[in-house]
Amino acid sequence: MSEIYIWKSRLSKDAYPMADHTAYVAGDKDNLDPVVLGRWAALAKAYGVVIVVTNQGGYRSKSDQDELWLMYKAGKLQQTAAKPYTSRHGLALAVDSSTPPFRRASSTTPVIPEAVLNRYGLWHPYSSEPWHAEPIETRGLTFAQIKARLAPIEIGAAFQQKYGLAEKTLKFISGFRWAPELVEKRMLSEGPLHLSEQTIDYLRDYPYWPDLKTKLNIAELA
Repeated sequence: MSEIYIWKSRLSKDAYPMADHTAYVAGDKDNLDPVVLGRWAALAKAYGVVIVVTNQGGYRSKSDQDELWLMYKAGKLQQTAAKPYTSRHGLALAVDSSTPPFRRASSTTPVIPEAVLNRYGLWHPYSSEPWHAEPIETRGLTFAQIKARLAPIEIGAAFQQKYGLAEKTLKFISGFRWAPELVEKRMLSEGPLHLSEQTIDYLRDYPYWPDLKTKLNIAELA
């Protein structure tokens, strides 16, 4: 069974431009930090593209990183791979993408300048890996410091357990742009849950919406 996480980000939501990742980021983006996704979405929106996260180019579980490391040691990978427990992908902060203009498609294709990338709260930590970018807050920090200061906090498991939600329900909620805010709001109170019309519209698309509405005690819109 695949892992499903809902993260509370420790990155600033206001320091850099943000946009809706559901419209501008595709590919292997599940379980990434929501602010990281928002920054990538803002960059993609500005350039009129959809950023595609490469396969295993977003969040990686320990087993994912173990597999990549073994393949690298066996000479079966063209690119390098970090040792298990040392990859920023395991902290839900790093993204790999080959989508132009983030990465050059040919010698004549323009690429986003580093200074522009920085204005969206992103940067290239490795000159040898032009496909890899991270939030700019990681600059100058060791892996241990990044993990301690910036790695997002998982809030989905307690939410799922408290309200008896199925895996498919948590998966559906995790795909919503404002999933962390929804989860935090529900966990902080016991009364009726008052949500925006936009959030209600999203949740109504769930096949078992009436059951979800009852479990989460979602209030009717006025």
